[in-house]
Amino acid sequence: MFVETVFWFHPLVWWIWCGGSGVVDREADGGRAGKSMRACDEEVLSLGIEAQAYAEGILNVCKLYVESPLACAAGVTGSNLKKRIETILTSGIVVGMNFAKKAALAVAAVAAFAAPVVVGMMNAPPIRAQSSSSVPSPATAKPKFEVASVKPGDRRATGGGASKSGEGNVRGAGFEVEPKRFVATNVNLFTLIVKAYGLNTCRPMLRDTCILLSGGPGWFRKDGFDIVAKMPGDTPDYTLMQFQNGQAPQLQLMLQALLADRFHLKAHGEKKQLPVFALTVGNKGPKLKKAEESEPPLLVFRPPAQSNGEEMVKLVVQNSSIQQLTDLLSIFMDRPVLNQTGLKDQYDFTLDYETNADAPGPFTAVTGPGLFRSLHEQAGLKLEATKGSVEVLVIDHVEKPSEN
Repeated sequence: MFVETVFWFHPLVWWIWCGGSGVVDREADGGRAGKSMRACDEEVLSLGIEAQAYAEGILNVCKLYVESPLACAAGVTGSNLKKRIETILTSGIVVGMNFAKKAALAVAAVAAFAAPVVVGMMNAPPIRAQSSSSVPSPATAKPKFEVASVKPGDRRATGGGASKSGEGNVRGAGFEVEPKRFVATNVNLFTLIVKAYGLNTCRPMLRDTCILLSGGPGWFRKDGFDIVAKMPGDTPDYTLMQFQNGQAPQLQLMLQALLADRFHLKAHGEKKQLPVFALTVGNKGPKLKKAEESEPPLLVFRPPAQSNGEEMVKLVVQNSSIQQLTDLLSIFMDRPVLNQTGLKDQYDFTLDYETNADAPGPFTAVTGPGLFRSLHEQAGLKLEATKGSVEVLVIDHVEKPSEN
């Protein structure tokens, strides 16, 4: 009964049950009385009594009591008597089981359990290992644009420069970020990858190389592309400045998905030892004030202004973390800036320092020696040139986009 209950769906169980005595027990015995009679018959026959003599004895008794004249007395009429006699004469009585029979029954039970399991394992579909980067699960799948158009840009617009709307290294190139709409005009693939993956140290407007990006064909720095895309309705309303500074995560993930779908971009991260700036806590500890949470986050360089005959720069940090500060510095420095301070809180502070106007090159006015000194003297932080482990994005494969 236990095997039948557990493996009611198994054809072999029903074949054994119906081919044996189970059905007979249910149909003929009719409850506890029938089971008691069957147990009695088994006990008598097990003592060595001949089946025919035992059956005749039962029939002789029944001849005298074919049916009780009293309504309240039990009789012996009905189909049960006939089946009982047939069972006795055909040796259908279940006799005691010896060790060999018990072992055979155990083997049959194990086979009934194991057979469907083995068959299922043999016919199960293969399990394939999946990496989160190649085939993301639904919970971690990258957001995508609802619809996007990708076309070649204006080949006549070549040369350096940028539009008022953003960065690019072909004339007239730039970005537009509006609520639920993203536009890239004549932007090369190099710039698209830099922005999609938030490679802050890379500045496409100024150069076509980046230590955080490796590989790629020559055309991906030259050919521009026009992209017009619609974002899903639940996308945050990012600003152009947030996108330019790598602070528009969902938009960046959508752009990554677009590059993989239309440009067949395949890339992987790889750790390399590169020249970096390490930001650490000075010997006397940090000189920072924890932020008042009521103030909105703000992290910005103020334009140089005259103060006591000096061109001074102001760096304002309001309700922002040190990691956000290093991300900002990475945009303006010529190498990545690593946060090694261990500071986790949000802070409010302002740095005032003289510009470095005489030094050649872009952004040196705000990233010269004055910045290093002010960080140490006013904030208790040290910014030092060194080497460190940095993750570089390596391009494995990329193609020119397919037609819309």
